Amino acid sequence: MKTSNKLLVTMAALVIIGLLSFNITLKGKLVEYKETHKNTKLVLKPFKYLTLSVKAARYVNVDIAQNPEYAMLSAQEGVTQKYVGDTLVLELNESVDYMQLQLPRVLGINVTNGNAIQINIGNSFKVDSLWIKSQIPSTTLELKGIETAKLDLYSSKSLIVNLDHIKADRLAINGGRNSELSLKDTKVQPNQLILSDSIAVQVLGKDAMKILNK
Repeated sequence: MKTSNKLLVTMAALVIIGLLSFNITLKGKLVEYKETHKNTKLVLKPFKYLTLSVKAARYVNVDIAQNPEYAMLSAQEGVTQKYVGDTLVLELNESVDYMQLQLPRVLGINVTNGNAIQINIGNSFKVDSLWIKSQIPSTTLELKGIETAKLDLYSSKSLIVNLDHIKADRLAINGGRNSELSLKDTKVQPNQLILSDSIAVQVLGKDAMKILNK
């Protein structure tokens, strides 16, 4: 084999070894990160209402799941908490763009500060009543599997609401300009769907169509 060919083979082997070493190191770091954060949980005192104040200028996601225990499952280092009566106030600093909460129930959620937020509630969430109010420029609500007597959603600004498999005796949604509502397989009692005139509605599924026809 010529010397030049030997050099090419050697260089190729070194590149492959380098890539394999980098891949192994990266996988190790990922496993280490997952192990470190796998059981990270901050137990919270019980509360009825939740207030969110976001300092980040970018989009923030908040996941809320029903569980017998009140707890914050992520972003503890970037969140300041305080209790005002039966309300938990969470202030998210500039570094936080995702937070995960679990709780047995919540009656109201108030977003008082921020630029854009998405609140996700799903997987069989049962509560007597629930209201969500946002005072920031852009709010998206992804709600799935909620069963409640009364569901009130309100924003004076842009409000995007996606409802999937919702059962509510009464559903009221009030949004500002550029607000949208998507209904999929949602059941509401006759004449108990209340919408502001500014909301554009999209309907998916037989049950959703029924509530608009009543």
